[in-house]
Amino acid sequence: MITVGVLTVSDKGWSGERQDISGKVAQEILSRRDISVVNYDVVPDEKELIVQKLIKWADEDKLDVIVTTGGT
Repeated sequence: MITVGVLTVSDKGWSGERQDISGKVAQEILSRRDISVVNYDVVPDEKELIVQKLIKWADEDKLDVIVTTGGT
């Protein structure tokens, strides 16, 4: 089984000011193709936090694919 994570980069999504639509849509598209998303998170648009999450998911959680959305 392929393990997938969806990571949304959004200051407003992270703070709760805005609902994360793009991350939910990504999960929906993947699930329609029988791909299970095992990790999902929203992080602020801060390089170090993004890098930390990607490293954790890749190295510790051993995800096969990480889909990112958002960011500027």
